[in-house]
Amino acid sequence: MAYVISIVNFKGGVGKTTIAVNLATTLAKDFDKRVLLIDFDAQMNATTHILSIADRYDELFKQGKTIHQAMERKANNREAINLDDYILKETFKNNNDLTLIPNLHLLAGATEMVEFESILNTVKKENGKTYLLLSDLLTSVHGNYDFVIIDTSPYLGHEVRNSIMASNGYIVPLIPEPFSKNGLNVLLKRIHKFTMNHPTYKNTYTKFLGVVFSHFRRNVQDENSFIHWCRDWFNGEHLLLYGIRPGGEKNIFNTMISHRPRVYRKSVSQNLPLFKTKDSSIAINEFHDLAEELLEKIK
Repeated sequence: MAYVISIVNFKGGVGKTTIAVNLATTLAKDFDKRVLLIDFDAQMNATTHILSIADRYDELFKQGKTIHQAMERKANNREAINLDDYILKETFKNNNDLTLIPNLHLLAGATEMVEFESILNTVKKENGKTYLLLSDLLTSVHGNYDFVIIDTSPYLGHEVRNSIMASNGYIVPLIPEPFSKNGLNVLLKRIHKFTMNHPTYKNTYTKFLGVVFSHFRRNVQDENSFIHWCRDWFNGEHLLLYGIRPGGEKNIFNTMISHRPRVYRKSVSQNLPLFKTKDSSIAINEFHDLAEELLEKIK
């Protein structure tokens, strides 16, 4: 069975897609894991990173192979569908059209996901379980992968609720800045409230795997001060109210993703993974350490 992880934050620009794509890539390449990356955000940033939109995505869309089309068909048809039919097996490619990471697959996003609520209205009329659509879809491919990584939208909408319900755990990317304090508290509280209000959906709650600091600049004092505050905050007993055991060492990943916008922009613009991008060695090492830490955490 695949271990399913949602990358979640209710704020844009915090590194969700960067972490989703590069964590999935690293697990596949460095650790030989079978990985499915799901782009569950209408902005389609993960899909844009991996595919040449003009050449490859348009063809996928014509073939009806996106997350929106899979979910729409699932909602409108009572019979089971095989999600494998919608998954792209050839992701990053080189100039010779050869797949660079054969065991990294993609369920492409779609701008039509802005209409996701209309799909859920169909599900609600059918069985009332609007937040299990993605979970039900994944059933047919669970045995094909070691990990499923889901890049989510930046708000607690129906997409994120479906993603949380389909996941074994979730990771929160966080920029180490003062504005993140209230956002972190609200995010954890709302996710816990949502899962507690829907206990009939599943037998176990989705586990909080931890915060990953992104866009980190080691020489900025305010950012270092925030990290110290965050470690103290995660040691507090108030976390029990969110269903999380106190402990900064358990709730914050040691690996931090440093601020390297030029490297990540180049990777995206060229539709290439980090290991094929110039001057990316530090970023590659950071994601290797993050993946290694994740594997140890979920053992």
